[in-house]
Amino acid sequence: MRIPLAVAILFVTTAISAAPPPARLLTASFSGGCDTYTIAVTGEGLNQPNPVVSYNITLTPRSGEPMTITDSFVVTPEKDGSFRKTVHESWKKFEYTLTRKYALSGVAVLVSDRTPLHTMALTFSPVKLNCSQRQ
Repeated sequence: MRIPLAVAILFVTTAISAAPPPARLLTASFSGGCDTYTIAVTGEGLNQPNPVVSYNITLTPRSGEPMTITDSFVVTPEKDGSFRKTVHESWKKFEYTLTRKYALSGVAVLVSDRTPLHTMALTFSPVKLNCSQRQ
């Protein structure tokens, strides 16, 4: 039995468009100040076990060594695989008291059972912290 080409193309197109999206971060953002910060993530396609978002933030002073913190948090997907989570932390959790000017950079990584699924650069607001007035 031969299937007409138009029907075959329609079937393949429908099958491809019905496939769930791969597990990935859609947004990963940082906001904060000299005492606390917030990380907010959203994503889709998550159906893997034990999902976690790991992140690192590097604070680079004008002079001296950069400081990097690494932390993670569990995310819980909805039935459709989408997820969102916001966490609030203190720099003191990492034994940091910020007293200088810092440029910020970092990434978030969606992980399942220690396997990285997707990496995304954090969007920073602000991109620099001025904590020098605290000295």
